[in-house]
Amino acid sequence: MRNLETVESKVKEVLNNNPESRDDDMMLYLYVCNAYLKNKGITAGNLSLNTAMTQYRSLGIPCFESVRRYKTKVAG
Repeated sequence: MRNLETVESKVKEVLNNNPESRDDDMMLYLYVCNAYLKNKGITAGNLSLNTAMTQYRSLGIPCFESVRRYKTKVAG
């Protein structure tokens, strides 16, 4: 449950700080991934799409659908 709360708070933070992410789910996902990867010294742009999609669990980033669902919940 803690991880879900973290995803929701990250989505809220990104939506508040990056208005361009409000109308673009892919941009939102990029910002959220970068927020999760920041403490590892990695940016999502430096990962191949294959790596990001197949190793998202080990990288500690949420799946795309979770981010989209929280966006819908937060936007109400």
